[in-house]
Amino acid sequence: MITLVAGIDIGGTNQTVAIATPEGDVLTRSRAQRPPGGTAEDLVRSISALLEEALAEAAQATPGTQLTGIGIGFGGPVDHAQGTILTSHHVAGWSGFPLRQTLTERFGVPVVLDNDANAGALGEARFGVGHDFSDFLYVNIGAGIGGGIIVRNRLLRGAHGLAGEIGHMTVVPGGAPCDCGKRGCLEAYASGRSLGRRARAATSADPTAGAAILALAGGRSDAVDGHHLMQAATAGDRLALTLVRQTAGYLGLALGNAANLLGPAAIILGGGVAGAGDVLLTPLREHLAWHLMPGMPAPAILQAALGYDAGVMGAIALALELG
Repeated sequence: MITLVAGIDIGGTNQTVAIATPEGDVLTRSRAQRPPGGTAEDLVRSISALLEEALAEAAQATPGTQLTGIGIGFGGPVDHAQGTILTSHHVAGWSGFPLRQTLTERFGVPVVLDNDANAGALGEARFGVGHDFSDFLYVNIGAGIGGGIIVRNRLLRGAHGLAGEIGHMTVVPGGAPCDCGKRGCLEAYASGRSLGRRARAATSADPTAGAAILALAGGRSDAVDGHHLMQAATAGDRLALTLVRQTAGYLGLALGNAANLLGPAAIILGGGVAGAGDVLLTPLREHLAWHLMPGMPAPAILQAALGYDAGVMGAIALALELG
């Protein structure tokens, strides 16, 4: 009998399922967009169907397999110990949802739940560039922003299991409203959703200056998103570069403060926004250095080696820790 584990990454816009061996070798991987307008129960049904399809595909390719555990990385605060979702700003009905129990009953195997940033940190520690560092901060910059802290090769969850929520560090006191209900959070200024909002506002206010961004969105200001902004910045568009450099400033402030507090050897950036590469990372390094305490060694700023798979590979790492 060949034992397998499953990793599930539940993000703000996408969900990914992967089946892997005990060595972490992925046999099959599936990604789907979150069903629009659904509830938590709808999403669980969609994820379960995706997992069943992936298991059937793995069994067909490698007969004699058995699922032994499931790891889940969820895009929002969770109660790791209880296996429940604390809240979600993306899908109705998640608050208090017993996700671990639900999937344990459905698939008959142990399930472990953590937030997606913690899962991403574990994924990079076990399978990615984090393998070279005993102490690092992982920051996922996607639809939202989350962080995972590795200290002496162990994930730091904090007294209440909520450590690492760098997306809700204040960077502009009294600033723009955040989905969490507060104001001025990093997530309100540097997440993929916030980049899209700022780009739409800028192109609507000055269509001439925003022509390059608008062209990527089919000429419609209301269709502009963060991906269009990053594409235009990479191509050298002036307005896009200005917005990206502003974003780097907010990130540099938050990451500089985090570096002063934690003293990590590296800060590893995952998620779609971080995938923009040097157009973001070069000004980010400059801003971060400015905020470091004198004498504090600058951490290496690295892109996640696992890219979009950091979350699902971290979920696999969670599942492997079960046994």
